[in-house]
Amino acid sequence: MSESSTRPRPVAIETQLRAMANATDRANKPTGLLVLGLVVALGFGLYALASWKSWSVARTGFVLAEANSATVDSKILEYNNIKAQTPDMNKLFPTLASMGSDIEKAARKVWGVAENQPIPGVIVNPKREGTLYDPAVSKALKLQTIEATIADQPLEKIMAWLSEVEGSKFLGPTFVSSLTLNPANAGWQGTVRFSTYERKQP
Repeated sequence: MSESSTRPRPVAIETQLRAMANATDRANKPTGLLVLGLVVALGFGLYALASWKSWSVARTGFVLAEANSATVDSKILEYNNIKAQTPDMNKLFPTLASMGSDIEKAARKVWGVAENQPIPGVIVNPKREGTLYDPAVSKALKLQTIEATIADQPLEKIMAWLSEVEGSKFLGPTFVSSLTLNPANAGWQGTVRFSTYERKQP
């Protein structure tokens, strides 16, 4: 064995040789590609997570919008149903501008008297406003009354007249609110009061 092969290597040369061997080993093992692959996989995972969150938020918003839309539709339907069931106050309590003349027409029909001719023993007075004692009612309605006097008339005609007034389509909700009759020489005499409620116009 020669002297050169048995001579110990200097420390500096040994260190360089180890560094070269390590570099060669790293070159043979492509760890950079592995790290790059991990980065790509992580990026794709984060993208997928963000996409799922975005879809979830969008879906939740759509579901809420759909629920809100259904609620609005339900409320509209409920309002329309209530409105359809709400009575028309103008129809229930109409203004009877010709109340007095219509009561006279009903009397002429019963007594068989032509128009513009006096009704025997019957006088129909002008309409006047009555008193309502309930404040809640008086805010929305007013009481209209007409009094008529009767002198010496058959009871059958008087009762037929009252029925004619209450059944008249022209007098609507008019009703007999007071009736006082007493026997007379040739029949009955007294007073009758016709009343109706009219809606106060705003």
